[in-house]
Amino acid sequence: MLEYRMDIVPDNPKHIVENQLYVKGLSFIQATEKKVLDFSVGFTTGYIIFFFRKGQGVLLKEGGYKCYDKNQVLILKAGEALKISSYNTVYFALYIDGPNIEEIMNGIMEGRHGELVALLNPDKAKIVFPRIKGSLQKGYKPFKLTAYIYNILHELNNSGVGKKDSTNEILIGRAIGYIEENFKKDLHVDDIAQVANFSKFYFTKEFRKVTGLTPIQYVIRKRIRHAEFLLENTEMSIFQISMESGFNTEVNFFNHFKRENNCTPNDYRRIHKTGR
Repeated sequence: MLEYRMDIVPDNPKHIVENQLYVKGLSFIQATEKKVLDFSVGFTTGYIIFFFRKGQGVLLKEGGYKCYDKNQVLILKAGEALKISSYNTVYFALYIDGPNIEEIMNGIMEGRHGELVALLNPDKAKIVFPRIKGSLQKGYKPFKLTAYIYNILHELNNSGVGKKDSTNEILIGRAIGYIEENFKKDLHVDDIAQVANFSKFYFTKEFRKVTGLTPIQYVIRKRIRHAEFLLENTEMSIFQISMESGFNTEVNFFNHFKRENNCTPNDYRRIHKTGR
């Protein structure tokens, strides 16, 4: 099976009250071979929330591209140009709208660095998105799904932290968003700590408490994931991939990659292409 895609477009509710949000549509995509899907058409108002449950891919937007990983969420205003290139991935695209959608989404995006949100605890999203899919298949009216939508928005507002709300956790989530957007640059812990308005020592301690990694370990892991995608899906040289992934030298890239994967970048590429 090369691709499975389910699109559900329910009847919009006739009466909307106060802050009620409703589902305009839902797409569920499983791509087992490289596939490019265009999400620029179909809806002109509201927002689309993408939840990438499995795999990696590329977002093609505004003349550039950005890689995404599993357990990330992308927030996109309906009508904006976006194509998603993916291989061996599973993701949802939830179209939502409502009278105060702009105010609500602006509040969620305030202080974030980019539209990609890394969920620290994706378990709730893994439950809620399939529930929305199941509810729509059973024929429930879209406005009855408002509670599910707010459930997702609450997770996004707290950067996906599933614990009791904490200012520190929210700020760490924003720092993670900064890393996701800037991992190709020469990042230092001091720079990342400033995003959370913490001292370097306190930030490192809190970051590790939330993620289980130091800030630098998180940056390196993000760079490795990006490099893995390029090795699997492009013909770029190892040197080009090392530079594109944020490593300052090819030797540095080689050492980190082998430590993480127990094989060289060339071995990783050969194994993947043999498997395909």
